[in-house]
Amino acid sequence: MLARLKVSNLGSIVELSLKFGADQDQIVPMLVKARSLGLRAEGVSFHVGSQCTNMDNYLRAFEAVSDIVEDAGKSGLKIRMVNIGGGFPIKHFKDDRCSLETFAGRMRRELDRLFDKDVDIICEPGRALAGPSGCSSAA
Repeated sequence: MLARLKVSNLGSIVELSLKFGADQDQIVPMLVKARSLGLRAEGVSFHVGSQCTNMDNYLRAFEAVSDIVEDAGKSGLKIRMVNIGGGFPIKHFKDDRCSLETFAGRMRRELDRLFDKDVDIICEPGRALAGPSGCSSAA
C-alpha cells in the first residue's frame, strides 16, 4: 500500500488536494500503522492536479517525499516506491509553453538527486499519453 500525500495544486486545472491525501506529518504514522496491521507498506504517492503548469508543485512534492523517506527509515520502514502521480501538462494550442517535455529533464534530475536507485519511481501519465491524440492544433 502507498500512503497518499496532500500536495499543492496551485496552477493545475483540476485541484485534487482538496479531495485526496494526508498531511506530511501523518504519512509515516499511517505507514507504521499499516505495517502493524499486516499490510505491505511500500511507499508514498501524490498528485499535483490535472494539467499542472506549475513545476514548483512537483519540486516541492519531491522534497516532501524525500523527507518522508528519511523519516520512515528512522521508524524502520523502507520506502520502496514513490508514485509521482500525473497531471503532466500537454500542449492544447501551439502557443502553450508547458508540456511534459519542458518538465521531464528537470524532474528526472531532481528525482535522481533525492532518491536512491532502489526506490521505484512510477507515474500516471494518462493525459500526457492520451491527450495529444485529441489536440490536432498542438502539432
